[in-house]
Amino acid sequence: MAIFQCSVDSHPPATWVLRKGDAVLATSYPKNDPASHRISITTGPNTMHVEMSGVVPEDEGNYNVTATNAHGATSRQLYFRVKTARILVSPSPEVLEGEQVSLTCDVMGSLQEDASFSWYRNSKHLQGLTDSTLTFLPVSPQDAGAYYCKAHTTDGNSLSISPTVSLTVF
Repeated sequence: MAIFQCSVDSHPPATWVLRKGDAVLATSYPKNDPASHRISITTGPNTMHVEMSGVVPEDEGNYNVTATNAHGATSRQLYFRVKTARILVSPSPEVLEGEQVSLTCDVMGSLQEDASFSWYRNSKHLQGLTDSTLTFLPVSPQDAGAYYCKAHTTDGNSLSISPTVSLTVF
């Protein structure tokens, strides 16, 4: 989920428009009308809160927010970078007992450079595992399960959770 929080000091109160390129994504009029079912808008006097669910890499790009009232308009541009995690499995998510298998938490975007990682198996945190790669050598049936990773910046401001990958050991 991405959240855009906008505010302006104006009287009379401003109306809002959020655009990506030429496409209008959200407006505070009429009645907080979003352009997509993935977008929800809450407005107040001189504020706009936009939540975008189901963020995908195509959502990355330049956005423009414009506040307008009877005295004029002001705009700000921002670049929204999508940071998504995924698990790469090598050689395969289905392996024979005794073989080596590696799960790598791969992050798109600038998050990779200063990321730390957390690993989970069957929704339980695997304590002490903070590297981007989890290697089993040799892999055993006890290692089978549903894995996902969380990647976050060291300052804790950004977080990306991967989809779950099932590891099967024969």
